[in-house]
Amino acid sequence: MALSKHPAFQAGKTQALKDFKSGRYLRLVYGLRSEARSEPDRFLENRYQVKTVAIAGCIVTEGLLNGAQGYNETMQALLIAKHGKDIFKEAAGTPPPPN
Repeated sequence: MALSKHPAFQAGKTQALKDFKSGRYLRLVYGLRSEARSEPDRFLENRYQVKTVAIAGCIVTEGLLNGAQGYNETMQALLIAKHGKDIFKEAAGTPPPPN
């Protein structure tokens, strides 16, 4: 049984709060990715211990999408508050390593 939008979103928020309290920081992703771990993924993990976890491929349910959205929005807000800055914007601006 797939979760509808509201219960899935709430379940994602609840799980993010539990994970944050236990020191487990995740960013949930899905879909085709050009590489297993991007430079922003590595930056977040190395500097802030935020692991990027692929939870699905290209075919996803609405419940999975909404659960991931609830989780990511909650975790992102908690991590920004914890660090006092938007670490996700910081990661997005990370230049690639030199060749």
